[in-house]
Amino acid sequence: MIDQVYILTTTTEVLLNSKFIEPFEERLTPVLINDFVIENELTSDTLQRLESPQESKRQTITDTDTISLNLAMIQALFDAVNHQYSNILILDLTQGRGDTLSHSEIEQCHKYDITIFQSKQNKFGYLLQTNTFKELLTELSYMNYGINDLINCYVQDKQWTSHTICHTDTDADNQIYVLSQPLEISEDCSLIISLREQYISEQYLSFITNLGTNQDEIDLINHITTQYPYTRIKTQWGHHLSLNLKSYLQLCIMLPKFSYFNLLKIRDASATQCELDAVYFDRDFYLDLYPCYKTAFKTIDEIYLHFVRHGIGERLLPNIAMFTLVTCCQEYRLNLLLKGVVCGHSAECPSTADDPLIYILTRTCNREVLFKQCVESVLSQKYHNLRHIVSYDNADTYQYVKEYPHIYKTVDLTAKKTKLHPNQYVDCLYDHLPKSEPGWVLVIDDDDKFMTQHALHYLKQYLTDPKRLIIWMLYRSDKFIYPNNKDLPVVGEIGSCCYLYHTSAIQRGYWGPSGIGDFTFFRRIFGRLKEHVYVDLPLTGVNYQQHVSGWQAM
Repeated sequence: MIDQVYILTTTTEVLLNSKFIEPFEERLTPVLINDFVIENELTSDTLQRLESPQESKRQTITDTDTISLNLAMIQALFDAVNHQYSNILILDLTQGRGDTLSHSEIEQCHKYDITIFQSKQNKFGYLLQTNTFKELLTELSYMNYGINDLINCYVQDKQWTSHTICHTDTDADNQIYVLSQPLEISEDCSLIISLREQYISEQYLSFITNLGTNQDEIDLINHITTQYPYTRIKTQWGHHLSLNLKSYLQLCIMLPKFSYFNLLKIRDASATQCELDAVYFDRDFYLDLYPCYKTAFKTIDEIYLHFVRHGIGERLLPNIAMFTLVTCCQEYRLNLLLKGVVCGHSAECPSTADDPLIYILTRTCNREVLFKQCVESVLSQKYHNLRHIVSYDNADTYQYVKEYPHIYKTVDLTAKKTKLHPNQYVDCLYDHLPKSEPGWVLVIDDDDKFMTQHALHYLKQYLTDPKRLIIWMLYRSDKFIYPNNKDLPVVGEIGSCCYLYHTSAIQRGYWGPSGIGDFTFFRRIFGRLKEHVYVDLPLTGVNYQQHVSGWQAM
């Protein structure tokens, strides 16, 4: 039994079949569409987007007629929710079609979430069950997609059970019928937005309840959704992500597991099809975030292929929306992990001048701001027996290096700039480690920093055997760098600022002259020092946030 039939129309005089009207006459509600577009909180962004069509080809509302039709559909769904109907039929007669339906055609379709009625050329009717009302209304209210495209997404993604009836003949009994008491589209959409927020809240609570006692996942999803709520995804990042609410919440949980791409369809930015659960590749963003690739590709297509073939497996990020979400997740996980570096440890076992000597080696060149962050993290360490040795290779760099009196030695490599790769500067820094004062060595470049002031003091407990190699995580805004196989680390899974070794283990000449030349040295010392101590904490990281490295995929 159909609770209500909504007729979307531009006029109260419509062509309908008498056999159709008879059983539904008391349950007909026309939704009258104005001959102008109402500009309100729902349509304002969409109207602006129509003036800048380059925004996104996938946002399928491309003209004012589609906006008006969406508003009418929203009005019908809103009325159905308010009346708590179980099922409704919505007929689109805005094009003056004479297509009609028989009562028997309609009544046999209640077992489906949605039934689509289609003429030779167009979809003109939808039979909807109550479980679809709020979700469809919520998605439509963001005014990104036309009703047909949005419903196609739900059908293709198999979130709703569906059935299509192709109506081919126009019944001869059609006649002009005058509709009474039409619903008019309201300029005040506050109640619709309120219902949208209510639905999001209900679905969120349902999702959290289904997580049960997994408090870690609940805390994570609370953190992400507070900073980047679903509404922001829909209104600001439609060009990059196409997610319904359930997929968005599931994505928030999957971010730290690095399996989020398994949930989403990967699409090139030039794709025009409207899809749910899709992530779109932004070439310019990819090259800006991973600048080491900028000279590697000859054609635009190669950039997208690189992401598909290598980037996904290496957890590289394709657009600003994914980057922002992952960064939020990373910050949360960083704070959680650093709780393992117990702050009270300093008071229980204070640092003294008798602690093992640690040499920090830093290369810097024309990066004053980054170097300042690096130095500040060094100076913040709750560990006193350390010496900072810094190299520079031009006069401008020396001007800011000399401003830091804590530096134990500054090493001028200007004469070697054209002869050596920057990786090979480390061998030159080794020459300035006093042989009479052995200690431990850590390379912290000007774009690296300590992630906690307790990092070195925490590592102190492991500095008891010169034959040890101590390894920990690198924090990066898009991911943590750490060996997957601790018995055999590979390129891309270790950072040059993530391991500590004794001066007696140094062998010169193994810092290679390439983008991944630091791994050559690590592989050598990893093989020589058989005792590997892994510290599962992000003690160091990068001190830039808007671009990262990615040499491993080359």
